[in-house]
Amino acid sequence: MNHLFSINAEGGPLLCLDARAAVKWKGAEDRAKDYKMLCSKIDNKPDFSAAVLPICGTACAVWEMAGAGTADVFLQPSGNLCIVRAWLATDPGDELAKLAGGDPILRQEIGEIDLPSGTLAVLWAPESGLAVPETIDIPFRSVKGTAINDSVFVIKAAFGRYRCCDDQIELGNSRARRLTLIPNKL
Repeated sequence: MNHLFSINAEGGPLLCLDARAAVKWKGAEDRAKDYKMLCSKIDNKPDFSAAVLPICGTACAVWEMAGAGTADVFLQPSGNLCIVRAWLATDPGDELAKLAGGDPILRQEIGEIDLPSGTLAVLWAPESGLAVPETIDIPFRSVKGTAINDSVFVIKAAFGRYRCCDDQIELGNSRARRLTLIPNKL
């Protein structure tokens, strides 16, 4: 299990989509309506946790972190990408990795997204994607110039289609929500 980075958010969902589409996302910057329109789609859904929705001309995984805080992003040996929002009963140690790799007690498949660029953008929805690079030659990179530090990242990923699952995990007295992106095997 490879911990890539931690992403910050101040409430509201994270977006996971191809970097080429993410550059079109304006979020809430300079009175842009992108974030407001997204909120109108999900606010009327009671207990919204995740969905794949059309954003910037492509399918995007929209995942609610359940409040302000930090989520940790992992790459599993299988190639799965996992975003974990944890509430830990003890010091993190390797408990975060266990939550990232553990079997869910509840899994909901929410749809599929495509990564034709081989670069996944993960961003806090109010942020703009204008500075997102469409490709990178390193495993991941933080995007600078955002409203809050470490709220937009890009990840080098396998080209293709990913199945998206909204998971709930428990480990002792710790619990987590997890968005799992599973590459489709051809």
